[in-house]
Amino acid sequence: MKTINEVLDNYDEYRTFLEDRFGRRFCEFLTEEQIKTIGFKLREGAEHTPLQWTFENIISQLKDDAEFGLEKANSERGISSSLMYDVCKSWCKIIDREDLIVEYNNYGTETFENILEYIKELKGE
Repeated sequence: MKTINEVLDNYDEYRTFLEDRFGRRFCEFLTEEQIKTIGFKLREGAEHTPLQWTFENIISQLKDDAEFGLEKANSERGISSSLMYDVCKSWCKIIDREDLIVEYNNYGTETFENILEYIKELKGE
């Protein structure tokens, strides 16, 4: 798994197109100073306590994103599913599981299913 500093130092490799939806999620793990380094900022007056950069927390976020992506894929929501495909691709790169990502087709369904199956196996389900 990549360290948080590896991701920060190479952020352009993870940044996603159109409003950087990956970055919004990644910010949950960052300090306010780190958030600024990737071009985001906290809302004025917002309190922020970063999540711990652990495999479990990243997998939890990846699961949420893959489920959301699959929901959009099943509804044939092309833009939404494509954006979530890119977000999941960035998380998979962080956990060194790029093998779960297949070429985007059919709204990314196969990739979302690969990720969710991998997570089930991790949890022994």
